[in-house]
Amino acid sequence: MKKDYSKDVFKQLQEAMEMIAQMQEELREARVVIAQQAKRIAELEEKVGKNSGNSSKPPSSDFFKKPTNGRKKSGRKSGGQKGHKPYNAELYEEPDEIIEHKVEKCECGGEIKHLREYKAKQLVDIGI
Repeated sequence: MKKDYSKDVFKQLQEAMEMIAQMQEELREARVVIAQQAKRIAELEEKVGKNSGNSSKPPSSDFFKKPTNGRKKSGRKSGGQKGHKPYNAELYEEPDEIIEHKVEKCECGGEIKHLREYKAKQLVDIGI
């Protein structure tokens, strides 16, 4: 008894051709989706690239851009430099109210020794 291999080969060939046709259809659909996505990406990149300087958009629609500092570094530390004359505001001779903050005892009950003199400070309210 001899088996007919030509029918099996023909059947396998038909299944392979159907599979190829299905894959080609999926490939066409994928290419359409890729083309749509590429178009959308180009639109978004163009939109991101626009600002008030190169389009008619108002400045308020610009994304935040950190301002650049035009100053050049001097090499010195920030703040007052050694030897500069300090500025201290003059105390008023007759303030409206004087509040003394004296602490005689610690929270634990111990006595506090004041090693330095009291320091005068003023708080100034400006009415508007």
